Amino acid sequence: MKKKYVFKRNELKYVITPEIMRLLIDKFSKFVEPDEYGETTVYSLYYDTPDKRIIRKSVEKPPFKEKLRVRKYGSKKGGNVFIELKRKVDGVVYKRRIELLEKTAFDYLSGKPVDFDGQIKREIDYFISFYKNLQPSTMISCERIAFKNDETELRVTFDKNIRYRTCDFEFKNSNNDVLITDNSVLMEIKTPYAIPLEIVKILSDLKLYKRSFSKYGTAHLKELNLNLKGEENVG
Repeated sequence: MKKKYVFKRNELKYVITPEIMRLLIDKFSKFVEPDEYGETTVYSLYYDTPDKRIIRKSVEKPPFKEKLRVRKYGSKKGGNVFIELKRKVDGVVYKRRIELLEKTAFDYLSGKPVDFDGQIKREIDYFISFYKNLQPSTMISCERIAFKNDETELRVTFDKNIRYRTCDFEFKNSNNDVLITDNSVLMEIKTPYAIPLEIVKILSDLKLYKRSFSKYGTAHLKELNLNLKGEENVG
C-alpha cells in the first residue's frame, strides 16, 4: 500500500490489560492483518516552547489543539523519520507528515536551510513561526503491535511499556525513561469512517469503553507531579 502523508480520521482509545489485548488480537484477526511495521518500538519526540505552552493548553482539552513531533519506528541509527503536525478539531484528528532522513529532519527543525518544499512543509513552517523558540521537549516511546485493513482504512494499534523522558533525545531506550502506564496497554482504533459493526460487538461484549488519553499530556502531568514531590522533599 502506498504510504499516506495526510490523514483525517477518528481515533478511539481504550486502556486495557495485556490479557484483553491478546484476546482482542485473536478476535480482530478476522478483520485486520499486521501492518508494515508489525511489532516495533515507536519513538515520538515532541517539540514545545520553553514554558510548555503547547502541552499546557492541550491538557485543558480545548476544542482545537495541535502538536509537532518527530516519529521514528525502530532504534536503528540513521534512516528516515516522520515530522508530523497533528491537530484535533472537535474530536476529529488531522495529521500531516513529511518523511525525511533523520539528519535532514533535525537540520530543518534547528533552523538550517534544507532542500525540500511543499504544502505540508509550509504548514509546519507556519507552526514553527507561530509558536517561536520551539525545542525538543519530551521523548515518548512504547512497544507497539499494529494491524491494518487496507480496504476499510482501519488501523488498530496496541502500545505497551509506554514511557517518557525529558532529556537524552536520541531514538533509543534510556536509563532516564519513566513509565507512564505500568502494566496497562493503550489500544487505539483509527478510522476515517465508523468502526465496523463486528468490532463494535466485540468491544461491547467485553464491556470496553473509549476514554481520553494523551501520551504527551500524561507524561507532562506526571513530570509536574514528580517535580512537585521533589520540591516537597527538599523543603
